[in-house]
Amino acid sequence: MIKLPYKKIPNEQLCTVLLWVLAIVYFYFISIHSAKPAEVSTNESKELAKKTFAVVQKTVEAVSKDKGAEVSYILIFVFVRKLAHLINFFILSFLYSMTAYRTGNDLIKVFTAAMVCGLFGSIIDEGHQFFVPGRSSEIKDVIIDFLGVCIGCITFLSVFLLLNKRMLRKE
Repeated sequence: MIKLPYKKIPNEQLCTVLLWVLAIVYFYFISIHSAKPAEVSTNESKELAKKTFAVVQKTVEAVSKDKGAEVSYILIFVFVRKLAHLINFFILSFLYSMTAYRTGNDLIKVFTAAMVCGLFGSIIDEGHQFFVPGRSSEIKDVIIDFLGVCIGCITFLSVFLLLNKRMLRKE
């Protein structure tokens, strides 16, 4: 069993409850966006994709020796939509990791809890989209979501260990 360093904080129970509430509220935020019909979701993505496309196109033109170089708008649009999956589940798993850490400091249990919660959240989110008009459930989205979960857990551990190392040096 690998123990993470654990420092007691004031109002520890309140902090743990607030982290759980924050994680649940964020999952609810993800679910609300997944519940939007395809047309609404697509229009929201188009706005961001247009802005991203303009920036990428200008960058490609500036860097490319081929003055006729173009970027595919469809590719940018798909990238923006899939990146949203990854980022949302990255944030969610970071919250799950913080919550699991406050609940217990065994490294294996923290990551198991965060990964399982993230994976179930991803499956629930995609399954729920099956019932939304014009939307679909896709295994590749579950995989992208879970990649975000993995990156979130690794980021949590890295940030935690870095901060803990600095605190130990100061003491």
